[in-house]
Amino acid sequence: MQQCLEQSQLLGLLLSFTGVPEGSSAKLQWKTINEENASYFEIEKSTDLNSYTKIATIQALGGNVMEGNYNYLDPSLLQGIYYYRLKFFKTAGNYKYSNTVKVVISAPPPSTSGDTLLKLYPNPAHSFVKVRVGRTESVNDELQIIDMLGRIIKRNKIPMSASFQTVTIDLSGIASGCYYLNIIMNNKRKKSIGFVVY
Repeated sequence: MQQCLEQSQLLGLLLSFTGVPEGSSAKLQWKTINEENASYFEIEKSTDLNSYTKIATIQALGGNVMEGNYNYLDPSLLQGIYYYRLKFFKTAGNYKYSNTVKVVISAPPPSTSGDTLLKLYPNPAHSFVKVRVGRTESVNDELQIIDMLGRIIKRNKIPMSASFQTVTIDLSGIASGCYYLNIIMNNKRKKSIGFVVY
C-alpha cells in the first residue's frame, strides 16, 4: 500500500512532457509541480519503441519549487522517427516513467565535413566542452556560447592556426540547460551546434 501511494505521489510530479523537431534536433520540454522530493530525471531514446538508451541525466530543481520548467535538445539527428521518455526519480530512489513522445526529424543534420567545425564533445557536458575546429581565418575568430534566448553567455577566442585544433571551453558558472555553440570567422557565423550543460 505504501509503495502504491509513493508511486501515485510521484505521478503527480510531472505536469507535461512534449517533444518537437527543431531543424535536425529534437527539442524536449517538461513541466513539474511540487518538487519537494524530486531527485533527478533520466532521458531515454528509442527508434523502435522497444529498446531504449539513456542519453542524459538532468538534476531536478527540488526544494520549494512549485513549478519547474525543463528543456533538453538532442542535436544533429539523422532523418527519421525518434521516441523519448523520462524516467524520474524521488530522493528515496523510487522512479516512474513518463508518457512517450514521438519526434519526426525531416531536416538533414548539419554537415560536419570541411574545415570549420568537426566535433563538439562531450555532449551533455558539465565542467568543460571541447570543440574540434579547422584553420582560423582572422585574429578575431571565436567560439560563442548562446542561450535559448539568443544571448551570448561566453566567448572564447580561437588561436591562430593553419590546421585543425581542439579548443577547450570552461563551463564554470554556466547554469544547466540547453545552449548553442556558434563558430564565428571573419565576423560571420559559419556553423552552429546545440549542446546541453548539466
